[in-house]
Amino acid sequence: DNGLTDFPYDYERLYDYRVMVWANSEIDVARMVGASVLANYLKAGGGLVLFGGDNAFKSEYSDPPNPINDYLPIKPKKSNIYKGALQLNSPVKDHPIFKGIDLSKLPYAFYTHDVELKDKSKSKVLMKVGDRPFIVETTQGNQRTMVVLGMPFVDETEFPGKQPFWKWSEWPKLFAN
Repeated sequence: DNGLTDFPYDYERLYDYRVMVWANSEIDVARMVGASVLANYLKAGGGLVLFGGDNAFKSEYSDPPNPINDYLPIKPKKSNIYKGALQLNSPVKDHPIFKGIDLSKLPYAFYTHDVELKDKSKSKVLMKVGDRPFIVETTQGNQRTMVVLGMPFVDETEFPGKQPFWKWSEWPKLFAN
């Protein structure tokens, strides 16, 4: 019922993009035709960034399975949203996404996804939140998928004095990297 209306369903439009960024969206919104187009785009080396949210990471349980699942480095648990103030930590400082980022005072996430890594030989946790993955990368040939397992939601009165990651001055640069 809620498919994307402006998804580039044709290769000519899709291949104009270097990376697709989806936030708080289930990949099933592209429908099976869009998913097959997107799977071919990824197979050809297109990039994918998935950002968490209460609607994200549910396609693992769809029937039939979405072909994009093969490009995800994570497998969500059934009840995959965790609430609690957890500080970002353990960045892989030599990774390009952290270039030019001041990592001396890391912010917090308040809602995160509880996941398992699918293939630890392909998946790399670039940053944690508490003891959980926060930014995960996987590569297949020249294709790269990045997953951000936090959600930009909080009642700031619940966690006073803890800066949300999306209000961190370094977040726009990190996300752009």
